[in-house]
Formats: sequence, C-alpha cells, structure tokens
Amino acid sequence: MTRQNIGIGSAANDGTGDTLRTAGTKINSNLTELYDMRTRVTESKSIALGGSDSDRLKFPNVGNSFILHTIKSDQNAYIKIYTDSDSRVADFGRGQLASPAPAGLIHEVVATANVPERITPGILGYTDSNNATGIQVQVKNLTGGTATINVRLKALKIEI
Repeated sequence: MTRQNIGIGSAANDGTGDTLRTAGTKINSNLTELYDMRTRVTESKSIALGGSDSDRLKFPNVGNSFILHTIKSDQNAYIKIYTDSDSRVADFGRGQLASPAPAGLIHEVVATANVPERITPGILGYTDSNNATGIQVQVKNLTGGTATINVRLKALKIEI
C-alpha cells in the first residue's frame, strides 16, 4: 500500500481538508501497514525431487528484506538461499558448502531431517528484484532416493 497523507486543507478550518472519518481511516491504514510489516513469518514449501536432484522453491511471503531465524527441512537436504534468481543460476554447479561463496548467496545449510537450524544471530537478507517471485531457494535432495521435501523458513519480515 502507498502511504496515505491526510488532507489538511489550505488554511485552518477552511473545509477543504479530509473529514475526521477519512483522516482516521488513513491513520488506521498507515499504522496497520507498519504493524504488519514487522512480523515473524513462517512459510513452508514442498518439492518432489529424485535421487540427488536439485530444483528451486520460491517463498513470496517472507518479504523484500528479512532477518532469517530458522530453516527446517523434513528430509535430508542441501538448502541455499539467494538474493535473486540470477545468483541462484550462477551458483548451480558449485559443490556442497564449497568456497568461495558466491555473491548473492544469503545462507546455505546441509539440513538433517526434522532438525531446525536456528540462526543466531539472525541473518539479514533481501531480494534484488522487488520480490516479484519471492525469495529464491535452491534445494538438493540428500535422502538417497526420490522424496518430497518440505522446507520451512522462519523470518522477521522487515520490508514488504
């Protein structure tokens, strides 16, 4: 939502400003947006992957800027989080936890099934592309067989 300014008129009590009800509605809308922007978000996505296959997930509800708190997978998986899809694509051939970490990589983890990785202090992340498609996450199946992998991110949304 765009910020809603209250029309105050040209001069005091000239009758050209917003009514009290309209002004109150704008105040409530602005405050609601500010309140909602700084909330913890838990978002889960699933993907079916064969053997040691990789593919991407998108998390649109985490926000354009966020502080990452927890990553959890219900299966063994290698999970990488990026600022944008170009960084994800450019990093596709790099080995598991290999150095150097590329530009655009926010965080990576080798996740053990159902064991949350708690990130302390939280990691500040952001998207480079207006979050049109969401946070870019690459998931590699480490189960040894075909599996549907559910990945859950917990973060503090600091920018919508």
